[in-house]
Amino acid sequence: MSKILLVTGFLLILLTPVFAQTSYTQPMYQVEWTSTTITVNVPYEPIWAYLWFKDAIQDWNSAQAWFLANYEPGQQNMKYTLELSNSPTANVIVQYVPDQGQDWDGLTSN
Repeated sequence: MSKILLVTGFLLILLTPVFAQTSYTQPMYQVEWTSTTITVNVPYEPIWAYLWFKDAIQDWNSAQAWFLANYEPGQQNMKYTLELSNSPTANVIVQYVPDQGQDWDGLTSN
């Protein structure tokens, strides 16, 4: 009889309902965008890197749209859109640093 009570108690603990938070927040750590469209300046060369960034930006925008449609319907104004730009005043500027024989530990080898 005690085994049945022990198993029943254990199952009741496992079957306790879990509820999601009603609101979500993400601290920005003193970072703030003045617009929901964030421009990203990516160099065209090497082309494979540019295409990688282009695909990543498309994936980000698609994921944002999917998330908002499924979890925050009617809140499209919460969407941060990344947009490729060749402007020198873009919000984010990507620069490639050529490899000069740098090791993973940060030391330079000759």
